[in-house]
Amino acid sequence: MLARTDTATDKDYLDIERVIGHEYFHNWTGNRVTCRDWFQLSLKEGLTVFRDQEFSSDLGSRAVNRINNVRTMRGLQFAEDASPMAHPIRPDMVIEMNNFYTLTVYEKGAEVIRMIHTLLGEENFQKRDAALFRAPMMAARQPATTLFRRWKMRRMSISLISAVGTASPVRRL
Repeated sequence: MLARTDTATDKDYLDIERVIGHEYFHNWTGNRVTCRDWFQLSLKEGLTVFRDQEFSSDLGSRAVNRINNVRTMRGLQFAEDASPMAHPIRPDMVIEMNNFYTLTVYEKGAEVIRMIHTLLGEENFQKRDAALFRAPMMAARQPATTLFRRWKMRRMSISLISAVGTASPVRRL
């Protein structure tokens, strides 16, 4: 994402900040913590949108960011809810998953996460967030952690198999 200082508006820069924040937060809510199935898409996207909204609020004016978020909800998402395309944030069935990347999933999903945040409070919400991230990270790291524990407890020579086609695939440390 690029912006030219001679033509970009403040909104352009805020949009760039928002998109970069959103994609960065997907490193956690999407890459490290994945969906069990497509019906969890609103959880993943809603949480990511909520986090990018909070990020933008921390960097800028919380009140202005909230007003802009509500304008998006009222102007675009409410219109979607009033149309034939209306659907819940987590439907019971979907005919075509590509039609599910909607403002309802992203923006309304973020508002549901915001309500949970409000009900739990910041401290409890952060604890819940940490638990959400901790379990998959520990499961993913378990084989590497176990191997590391074995290595640090023994004196040994480790054989590494080369992933590239070299003359000798085994290297000794």
